[in-house]
Amino acid sequence: MKKTLANNIIIIAIFFMIYSPLMFLSLYKMEYTVTSPGYNDEVEGFIKLETEYEQVGSFHTTSVFVIDEITLLQKLIGDLDYRIEVEPFPDYYNQIDIDDIEVLGYLQKDESIQNSLIVAARNSNILIEYETFPTVYLTFNYLEEDTLELGDKIITVNGNTEFRAGVDEAECGSLVEFVIEREDETLTFMLEKKVKYDCGIGIYVKNFTEIISTDLVYEIIETNTGGSSGGLMQSLYIYNRLTQNDITSGLKVAGTGTINIDGDVGAIGGIEQKILTSHYNGMDIFFVPHLSDSENDNYIKALTIYNKLDTDMILVPVSSFEEALNYLLALEEDN
Repeated sequence: MKKTLANNIIIIAIFFMIYSPLMFLSLYKMEYTVTSPGYNDEVEGFIKLETEYEQVGSFHTTSVFVIDEITLLQKLIGDLDYRIEVEPFPDYYNQIDIDDIEVLGYLQKDESIQNSLIVAARNSNILIEYETFPTVYLTFNYLEEDTLELGDKIITVNGNTEFRAGVDEAECGSLVEFVIEREDETLTFMLEKKVKYDCGIGIYVKNFTEIISTDLVYEIIETNTGGSSGGLMQSLYIYNRLTQNDITSGLKVAGTGTINIDGDVGAIGGIEQKILTSHYNGMDIFFVPHLSDSENDNYIKALTIYNKLDTDMILVPVSSFEEALNYLLALEEDN
């Protein structure tokens, strides 16, 4: 046994010299997020309409892979690959439960689908009624336990139906009454407006729009994809299936961008990786938000990676549903 060990001591030593650093690199966690190219989903895979006109081409949302709290090895690989973006955690990550980011993504997805249906129905002259109400999208670690939760619909704040006005009117350090709706149950909580946290309550609130009545019959198929960046493409798809002329021109139409109920397109994250994703998957057209001439504008950043590619995909900057629709209508006329 001793002789065998002695004969292999060098091999064992070399093994541990290589294995130990690799184990360290593979297990050591860092507060960074990595974003890499993902996939294109056909919108018809998760939004079904009862009455649909024929569609030859296709509309695709664009998703990326995002990993939070990556290992040191993943960071080193990401730093060396131009297709991958590595960024430190935003400051607010230290004040939330990281698992809530996934729940936030599903809330944003639900919101984007509701907005998409509203925009498409309105532009198709289909009756649709809806209501908008402030909703809890994130809770911070200084919020009192067993009170507000993600998805809570805020009815009143100190008796005021305007959320912001109700919060602003309350004095710093005072208790603020929140009346909320959760799963058809009305609940009341008294929350402190904390001096230590710049008079914060401990929540991030955003308006959520919900359809309450419409002639449009639809079904939403649940998927594992979250976030609001599919709003524009969902709106175009729904509009196309509700109107007689097929605006796809037989092409694979992809893109990204949030949508609000007025049809305005909003900026998104991971734009470089979304351009790469659609290029790899053979998309013909890619719509990208263009809202300013800033170097951080989605379209300006998209151009940087787009110009490095040998691609036939057409990059189209837009700021609204109307602009994207007009581009496709003009394309249809040319064909």
